[in-house]
Amino acid sequence: MIHLPIPSIYRNPRKYNIFEHPEQGRQAVKQGFSWPAFFLGIIWMSVKGLWKFFGIWLALILVMMFVENAVKSMEIDAWLKPFVNFAILTVYMGIMLYPALKGNEWRGRKLLEKGFVWKGTVEATSPASALAVRQET
Repeated sequence: MIHLPIPSIYRNPRKYNIFEHPEQGRQAVKQGFSWPAFFLGIIWMSVKGLWKFFGIWLALILVMMFVENAVKSMEIDAWLKPFVNFAILTVYMGIMLYPALKGNEWRGRKLLEKGFVWKGTVEATSPASALAVRQET
C-alpha cells in the first residue's frame, strides 16, 4: 500500500456529536461551520431532510430574485448603483452564510426530534472515525 503525505490541514481533528437510535443506528454530526451547506445551500438542506429550512431558504432566494429584478429595472442614479448592488450581494451572502453557520446544529436538532439520543462529543478526522472512536468507549 502506498502512503501519500497528507497536509496537516486535512488531519486536524474536529469535534463530532454522536447520536444513536435503536433502529436507525448511529450518526456523527460535525460541530461548527458546514462547507457543504455554504456551497450547496438548499440542495444540502434537501439531502439532509431539513425541509422547513429548505422552504424558508427557497422563499428567501425567490424574494431576493424578485427584489433584484425590480431594482435593476428601476432608474437609479449611476452613483447609487454600486451601493444597491453591494446591498443585494450582502443579502445573498447572508443567505449563503447562515446555513453554513447553523446547519450542523439544525441537523443535530432534527436527529433529536426523530428519536435519536445524544451520546457525547468526540474528536476525530472524519464522521466514520468519530463513530469508530465512540464505539470503542
